[in-house]
Amino acid sequence: MMGFCLSSWLTYAQQEFTDFVNPLNIPLVVNGTFGELRSNHFHSGIDFATQRKTGFPIVAVADGEINRIKVSPFGYGNVIYIRHDNGYTTVYAHLEKFEEPIATYVKNAHYEQMQSEIELFPLQGELKVKKNQIIAFSGNTGSSGGPHLHFEVRETQSEEIVNPYLLGMFTEVVDTQKPIINELYAYPKSSNDRVKGLNVPLPLDFKRAANGDYMVEKLFVSGNVSFGINSYDVLEKSFGKNGVYEIKMRVNGTLYTHVIFDKFAFHQSRYINHYIDYKRYKLKNSRVQKLFNTNNHDIPIFKQLRNEGFVEVKPGEDYQVVIEVSDFHKNTQIIRIPLSYKSYETIEPKQPEGKYIDYYRDYIFEEGNKYVEWKPNTFYEDVYLSIDFTEEEIILGTDEIPVHENIDIRFDVSSLAIDKEKTFIGKVDGNKIQYFETWKRENDFRIRSKTLGTYRLVEDSEPPLVHLKNNKTQFKSSERIVFEIEDELSGIGHYEAKINDQWVLLHYDYKTKTLYHDLNDGVAIKGNNNLILEIKDKMGNSTIFEYSFTLL
Repeated sequence: MMGFCLSSWLTYAQQEFTDFVNPLNIPLVVNGTFGELRSNHFHSGIDFATQRKTGFPIVAVADGEINRIKVSPFGYGNVIYIRHDNGYTTVYAHLEKFEEPIATYVKNAHYEQMQSEIELFPLQGELKVKKNQIIAFSGNTGSSGGPHLHFEVRETQSEEIVNPYLLGMFTEVVDTQKPIINELYAYPKSSNDRVKGLNVPLPLDFKRAANGDYMVEKLFVSGNVSFGINSYDVLEKSFGKNGVYEIKMRVNGTLYTHVIFDKFAFHQSRYINHYIDYKRYKLKNSRVQKLFNTNNHDIPIFKQLRNEGFVEVKPGEDYQVVIEVSDFHKNTQIIRIPLSYKSYETIEPKQPEGKYIDYYRDYIFEEGNKYVEWKPNTFYEDVYLSIDFTEEEIILGTDEIPVHENIDIRFDVSSLAIDKEKTFIGKVDGNKIQYFETWKRENDFRIRSKTLGTYRLVEDSEPPLVHLKNNKTQFKSSERIVFEIEDELSGIGHYEAKINDQWVLLHYDYKTKTLYHDLNDGVAIKGNNNLILEIKDKMGNSTIFEYSFTLL
């Protein structure tokens, strides 16, 4: 049984004892921590390394019953959800394949529904599992960037995601190293505040003191200032730069900011784009965690915020800012920043380019046959946004300003000589075009997007490409037939195959552009077989591939 002593709330969030066991039959090595900073979301689980291989047995961490199974080429790939009697649901994602009797249950559903992508909700009591029972094998399916197990814990009632470490999963993970701090930034609160005479985010140099802490030379400030750090955690045997667990910022001993990666709801995850310095991330690929929260958005990892996380530096007073960055195992790195007041001349702020946008308001813009609309709180704060309508495009600034809610983008195509069936609205970035699912009602084309950039109508009349990868005509029943499929514009939208006029299950990996059928499914017969594969892109352009083979 894994567990640990309770600590105060100010040190850790509420912790509970559970009898969850290791989901892998190998030593646990973490390559991705809970809450880690990912693209547009906080990481919702822990990634356990599988020695860069697939096929390790995955076991249920406690007694329970499977209440959801999904098979998809995207997202979690092949994934199992198990509901437990202790109020939690555990999630096992990116699986290579399922173990019996789950494998037969899923395969039968595929063939009954004649669907390769499937989501199942077993009835209560239909798929019960015991603790340590093998349920699947580790893989690299879905959006996984390499072989691993994504393990997740959710509160069954609220569906909020909980850090598995809080339930005892940390006890088998070795971590004796302090987090690393790469960058430190000072952030004046407004154009009237100054750091070293400037009113822009300012990188700060820091040096290691004899006791191992980091020190910054005295910083002269006028007005309100806060800080941001680029930091990560390192663990034994792990090659990843993992997320930290806890950050505290104290000013003269008073706690101003307290961040804990303990729990959040899915609808809160996108707030990561306000938590980090989004512009710097887009320009420099550096995720600086801001220790302040302007406009007090619902960012669940903030447990304490005094004055929104800003220090008001006044004349005649000195301040000592101490930032502590910790992993779950209490390894802590400290950085100390002395502050003093200094008066600076007023600088006339430059007028920002673009239109002033009050984030509390809704907006509608239109010109010719083009329309843009959004609701209040679409942005996190007031912004200046360049909005241009050209003959062919809608230009909504560049992707350096984070967007929280959807922006409606619409084209009236009544006067355009286009093939409406083959046209979609796409986001253009140089020579790259990102497909958006386009709602079409007569002459009204529209999409919803949470990303700024340039949008235009794109016509796709080219069918997908199909290539037989294992180019042979004789197979054993233990082998698979593998195809390469690709569509450069709108992307693969549908795939279906029949052998001897019978529907067969296909497995698609968009990362490697491969599509395969396992011959051990038993549809092909000994001797001669005829396979017909149809691939459609998202605009309905179709390619038919016909192939004869012999099953030995």
